[in-house]
Amino acid sequence: MDSSRVLEVLHDAVCTNIRFDIADSVRRRIELSIRMSDACGDPTYAGATLRLGFVGVAAVNYFGAYYCASPETIDGWSWSVSPAFEKRLHDLLRLGIPCGGLLGMLQMHTGTCLELSFDGCEAILEPGITAMATAR
Repeated sequence: MDSSRVLEVLHDAVCTNIRFDIADSVRRRIELSIRMSDACGDPTYAGATLRLGFVGVAAVNYFGAYYCASPETIDGWSWSVSPAFEKRLHDLLRLGIPCGGLLGMLQMHTGTCLELSFDGCEAILEPGITAMATAR
């Protein structure tokens, strides 16, 4: 199972939790709790509850639009980031600070946006099937 496939079918999934885990300075992680849409287009994930983890997070830009007090519905995933985030990554590289090998952006219906520089992602289907991806 390829967890990068999960990223492609996130549209209309519901994100109920975003957790920033900085306990391990080498393997920083951002984990989302997600209920996939029944109409996501992939029978493996349709209607499933999963944890989507981004591992080896080198940089993150999070904008939260909290005017709606409910779980976030996901618009989709893009393998690109904003020019402003890209500039910040270049500034870090100039300082000798390495950034992850992958870039991506998760956009929500409310306007909430999560931009990431990371090494890989994993999808853990409840009750425990794991898919790993380290490249797109």
